[in-house]
Amino acid sequence: MPAPGALRLTAAPRWGYTGFMRGRSPQAFMVTRSFVLLCLLAPALLSCAGTHYAAPPAASVPQPPSWYLEPPRDSHMALFGVGAGANLPGAKSAALADIGAKLAVSVRAKYVEHTVWRDQVLDERIENDLELRVRDRTFRGYEVLETDLAGEAFYALVKVDRERLFRDSRADYEGLEQELGARLGPAAQRSALEYYSAYRAARPDLERASESLLLLKAVDPGFDISPEAARQRAYRDRYEEARRRLVFTLVPDEASHGLGRVIQELLSQEGFLAEFGSESACSAICVEISSSESSRYAARRYMSTVQAVFRVREPSGAVAVMRQHEVRGTALTGYPEANRAAMRNFQAGCERQGILSVLGL
Repeated sequence: MPAPGALRLTAAPRWGYTGFMRGRSPQAFMVTRSFVLLCLLAPALLSCAGTHYAAPPAASVPQPPSWYLEPPRDSHMALFGVGAGANLPGAKSAALADIGAKLAVSVRAKYVEHTVWRDQVLDERIENDLELRVRDRTFRGYEVLETDLAGEAFYALVKVDRERLFRDSRADYEGLEQELGARLGPAAQRSALEYYSAYRAARPDLERASESLLLLKAVDPGFDISPEAARQRAYRDRYEEARRRLVFTLVPDEASHGLGRVIQELLSQEGFLAEFGSESACSAICVEISSSESSRYAARRYMSTVQAVFRVREPSGAVAVMRQHEVRGTALTGYPEANRAAMRNFQAGCERQGILSVLGL
């Protein structure tokens, strides 16, 4: 103890690192030390990271040629198309398909504007098929103007001469029209059944002729298709007249009334008048129906087999066509149900094949 009145000296507080940590736990000491080191090293670490992990420059993507992105415009002399593919032939085919697609759009517009057919169902089918056939048309003459390879893709620019395309298409049409005239002209002087059958057989070629006319109009907008279209309509008008004159008189034998009812229903669905009658009452087409049935039991099932014969006669009595069909049916409950199953199978088969084809018309 200092003496009373003596000067008392007190040590100043020590605020150094050791003094600051006095009284703290070892864990806190380690955390604090790590924090200090991190602060000292942070600028160096950031500098290294910025230098070592720099992103590489982006690779350039091959670009299509300028004439592919902006092809020449079609003119009254030529049509142009561009295409790309994995090889040069594929690029040329794609370029020709490009021209076909443009023609298809034009042909479709001309189809709507100048309808050749007047049957709504047939119109819709031709309209749907027409664009595909024109787009896939094979061009007999074209010129490859440009080709290029960019990356892994080939590019091509082709040119089709309008005059040559028109000349080739017109030659195709005229050859087809001569063939149709030789087939349908004489048939128009015969019976309604003969003309109807001839027209049905020629209908695919008539559709091709209609397509050719519209293509000619698309290639040369100044081409007048009215006379040719009138000839096509004349074929169609005679067909419609023959169709109206075709009244089917069904003459089934005693065992064939079930077949007769199926035939009548299917003909009515096709828009024909079909009625039951006798041979003497036939005014247009007489369909004689005869059949025989055999039955057997096997594998725990009743089985019925029907042999049907159809004779199609004209009012003169001459047999136009004769067709024979066999149909089967099975059931678990008895022979009558097996026979009804055979009739259902017959009707389903006629619907798939077409009743006129089943009758041989």
